[in-house]
Formats: sequence, C-alpha cells, structure tokens
Amino acid sequence: MTWLVKKALDVNEDGREVAEKFVKLIFLSIQGDVRALEELSLMSPRLETRILAIKQPGDLERKLLAIARYARRVAGSLLEYRFRSS
Repeated sequence: MTWLVKKALDVNEDGREVAEKFVKLIFLSIQGDVRALEELSLMSPRLETRILAIKQPGDLERKLLAIARYARRVAGSLLEYRFRSS
C-alpha cells in the first residue's frame, strides 16, 4: 500500500492521477463504501487488460500496468476480507 501511496503523492510521477484515484478508492473501500470497492474491483483489471493489449507498451504504460496490478491485488484482498467478515 505504501508503494501506491508514494506513487500518488509524487508530483513528478508518471501515472500519478491513476495512482491517486486508486488510493482514494482503496481508502473509501476500507471505510466500508461498497460502490468504491466495486469501482476499484472493476477499474483496475480493466486498465490492466487494456495495457496488456498494447503490442509495444512504453514507459508510461508499464508504470500504469504496475499500478493497476497492485490496485487489483488490493481490491482482491479487500473483497476477500469483506466476504470473510460477513
């Protein structure tokens, strides 16, 4: 989580806006916002899939892919926790 927050807070980081969006969704999800968790769970793999479809991804795409993959893993953990605690 720390890695993603660092990406979101670094003004010189490519893909900062995407990392910021994911961090906000994670925070809201932790607070119990079901819609935020749904959006996080759908948005991260969708972005990952779009980037993987690019034949020759550039530096920005590779950074966004790492961000999307991390956000997807966090979303999976949050979903697992939510269903376990219900």
